[in-house]
Amino acid sequence: MESIAHIRESDQKVQTVEEHLLAAKDLAETYGEKIGVKHITGLAALLHDLGKYTHVFRNYILEAVNNPDRPPKRGSVDHSTAGGKLLYSMFHSGKTSPHKALLAEMVGNAIISHHSYLQDFISPEMELKYLNRVESKEIDEFETAKKNFFEKVMSPSSFSDYVNQAEIELKHFIMKDASKPLAHKMMFLTKYIFSALIDADRTNTRLFEENRPEIEHTPVAKLFNQYYEKLLNP
Repeated sequence: MESIAHIRESDQKVQTVEEHLLAAKDLAETYGEKIGVKHITGLAALLHDLGKYTHVFRNYILEAVNNPDRPPKRGSVDHSTAGGKLLYSMFHSGKTSPHKALLAEMVGNAIISHHSYLQDFISPEMELKYLNRVESKEIDEFETAKKNFFEKVMSPSSFSDYVNQAEIELKHFIMKDASKPLAHKMMFLTKYIFSALIDADRTNTRLFEENRPEIEHTPVAKLFNQYYEKLLNP
C-alpha cells in the first residue's frame, strides 16, 4: 500500500506519509534548536500524521480527490490521535522514567491537538480530554500505522535513541533558570512544541502544494518594512 499524506491539486502528485513526516521533522528541529529542544519538537513532527498510515485514511483522501462534489465529511477520519497514543503506550504506561512520561504528555498533547487548539489536560468541566484520546479511544488500524512507521520512517532502535535525546533535552530545559517556577516553564515549552509542530506541518504542506523545494527566507528588515507599509496603506 502506497501511503498518502497529501495529493497536489495541480498535477495529482502524491506526497507519501514518510516524505511528509521526515520533512516536517527537519523543519521542526530547526525551530526547536533555537532553545535547545530540537529532538522534542522534532518528535512531535515525526509522529503527528502517524494515523495517515492506514487504509481507512488512504480511502478517505482518495474519495475526497475523486469526488470533489460529494467528498467525505472533513475530519471524519481521525489521524491525529495515533501519534499521541503511540507515545503514551510506549513511554507513559508501565515502567518508565518520569521525564519520558512527561515528554509523552507534552508532545502527545501537541500531536492530538494539531488540527484544533491546544487541549487542556483537565478541562473546566473536569474532563480528561488528553487521557480520553490516548488511553481510551479506539483507533482504526493503530497496529498497522505503527508497523508502517517503524518500517518506512524510523527503525525501533533509532526511534528509541531519538526519544532518549529528547528526554535529555527536557531534563536540561527543566534545570535551566531554576528561579522560574517549573509550571511556567512547562507551560511555555508545551506551547512552543505545539507552535513548532503547526509551523513545520503547514510549511511543508504548502511547499509541496506549491511544488517548491525549500522556504525562501526574506531578510527580517525587508520583511518588517513590507508589513509596516501594509499597515500604513491597507
